[in-house]
Amino acid sequence: MRNVKIGEKEYKLAGGPMTLYFYKKEFKEDLIGNLMKFSEMEEDPSKLDSIIVLQMAWAMHKTAKTGQLISFEQWMESLEYVDFEDPDMMLNIITEAQESFFRGGQGKVEQTK
Repeated sequence: MRNVKIGEKEYKLAGGPMTLYFYKKEFKEDLIGNLMKFSEMEEDPSKLDSIIVLQMAWAMHKTAKTGQLISFEQWMESLEYVDFEDPDMMLNIITEAQESFFRGGQGKVEQTK
């Protein structure tokens, strides 16, 4: 869980299984599939889809608020502005999503031979 500043407001973000559900239910797309698209940005920064970044932030914020949050459209209307030149905002949103769903084998039980 981390706090992310979007515009002038701070939002608590937390990824988890419910985040995947909220994202799929609201956007009819898979969050992890969309997260994987960010690897394409390394080769071509023009492939950035700014709405996907905000969709991820909304779904993780909704998870942090245990489901009590307005619709994505209403949330977007409440944002005063979004500064996509703010590297901390972008990095924190993407990092929270990556760390929530790709833990590099943490928690796996080792098998004995």
